[in-house]
Amino acid sequence: MPEELDRLFQEVKHSYFPSWDAKEEWKASLFDNEILVGYCDRSKKAILVNTKKWSNCVKRGDHIGLSVLLIHEITHAVVREQRQVDHGDKFKSRLRKVAAEARAKGNIYIADRLIADLSFYE
Repeated sequence: MPEELDRLFQEVKHSYFPSWDAKEEWKASLFDNEILVGYCDRSKKAILVNTKKWSNCVKRGDHIGLSVLLIHEITHAVVREQRQVDHGDKFKSRLRKVAAEARAKGNIYIADRLIADLSFYE
């Protein structure tokens, strides 16, 4: 796993989900997929980031986009909704909460992109 991915994963985790994964069991890693840009694999306790998405964001210096992707996937782990309602009310409520936290911390771009992300599920 790229060191930068682990650093960003830890930063997002501690900034927005401080009580989640207290035992440090979850990891972030890259995966190849033609459809998904990210995936929360609960069985392996892994947050997966598409290799192409990662490379493109790194090339553009888009750490905000990567942070938003990690926040989105960690939110799936936190709310533990069943697969058929992965973007259900619990998920949307938690993502709104994180967006509000980001705004309160002055991370306006992250907050705005999380709200834009939510619009896909409304």
